[in-house]
Amino acid sequence: MAGLLYLQHAYQVSDEAILARWVENPSYQHLTGAPFYRHRLPIGPSSLTRWRKRIGDEGVQWLLTQTIKAGRKSDAIDESSVSRGTAHATVMEKTIDYPSLATTLDEGFIVGMRSFPGNPYDGHTLAPALEQVEILTDQRPDLAVVDRGYRGHGALKTRVLISGTRRGLTPNLIADLRRRSAIKAKIGHLKTNGRLSRSPLKGTLGDALFAVLCGYDHNIRKILAYLRTLLALMIAAILSALCATEPAQRPVTTA
Repeated sequence: MAGLLYLQHAYQVSDEAILARWVENPSYQHLTGAPFYRHRLPIGPSSLTRWRKRIGDEGVQWLLTQTIKAGRKSDAIDESSVSRGTAHATVMEKTIDYPSLATTLDEGFIVGMRSFPGNPYDGHTLAPALEQVEILTDQRPDLAVVDRGYRGHGALKTRVLISGTRRGLTPNLIADLRRRSAIKAKIGHLKTNGRLSRSPLKGTLGDALFAVLCGYDHNIRKILAYLRTLLALMIAAILSALCATEPAQRPVTTA
């Protein structure tokens, strides 16, 4: 079931469509742990809906944790970058929920994603967001870079660097402030390609679950892109080595 949810959000299809693809694609079946190729649906589409409700917010956060662990294991995330991140609040249009996401500064990997109903002040969402990051990554962020809407945040255990700060900044901190602006592009990507702008799931719980599901969808795409780049570099290195070991052909001369 977890594998089906990963595939569904990675390829942004409905419950019915992912099950139809599962039957047609042996790779999908292998990824989800099928012991042999099957020609029939393993479950009905309504089973995915019931399973999402059963695991709840805690379950989907566990799924997000597994994508963070996969990113660390594949070296898509540098261990040192987990301690330095940025947070931002946005809007989910269907019920005017306000998802808050936290990402690493260097790779843009999502390490925290929560949905806050109503219209909370951005500063009041920072402490819960940092607490979630600590739970998911087993590491409290040392630095959080945020925009001016987070003034009065009240987060004491993490150094919070607010956009517009000028005094007492080292060159590295200035670079971190500039890098924070990249999160707006990632939010735009999540809304257009990651479907964050409008949740298709029902109710407040559905919106909360969908926000986290969009987070691990983003992480899976980041891991796949990293692995594709790594594979291309390996192939290029192998081809270069093969070309270097081939003996040079002698020129053909004619009388």
